[in-house]
Amino acid sequence: MTENNQYQSEPEDLPLTVPFRDDILLTLEEVRIDLVEKCRYGRIKDPENEKIRLLRIRTLVHVCQVMAGILKERDLDDLQERIAALEASRVNRTSRHTHADYVRDPCTIAGGK
Repeated sequence: MTENNQYQSEPEDLPLTVPFRDDILLTLEEVRIDLVEKCRYGRIKDPENEKIRLLRIRTLVHVCQVMAGILKERDLDDLQERIAALEASRVNRTSRHTHADYVRDPCTIAGGK
């Protein structure tokens, strides 16, 4: 923490790994199971703590949704790059051949060879 900003975190405090979609799904499944258990068997001992817990769960779910969206966008960008590279290689292949390359032998054109 610094004098100017008491909430500033140090770089080593931040997670450096980007989760995969499976990690996000696993986290959401853990939250879902916890909520189901709490609904079936739990009782609220301290309503204020329960409100805070639910707010944290909502925040976690929102963060997971945002992360999943970003991962989806990254995958789409990756696919667009791959498609563009394939199209460029296709154009390069076909542009090297001229019409004269294909019509040299009249028998080939007629299907005779």
